[in-house]
Amino acid sequence: TRRMLLDGLSGAVYLLTGRWKALRAVIRAHGAFRKLQKGPSEAELAAWLPGNKAHVDGLYPRWIVPQALVRGEKIFGIVHRFDAGNK
Repeated sequence: TRRMLLDGLSGAVYLLTGRWKALRAVIRAHGAFRKLQKGPSEAELAAWLPGNKAHVDGLYPRWIVPQALVRGEKIFGIVHRFDAGNK
């Protein structure tokens, strides 16, 4: 990915110029980025799912941004009534 390429290039520059603190910072940042890229394990996901179920009944059939511009804050009342009617 681009992140790996940029980390590698900046790390090489810092290595060649002797900027050791900057090199260590790049290595730590790259490690933190790699940790963030990993998803939850199957065991973590299985432990999380039973108590966190989301239920979606329906979607508002119109684009909400143009509706909000035309109707102002009234659109939220319409959306809530639409949502209540789908239950």
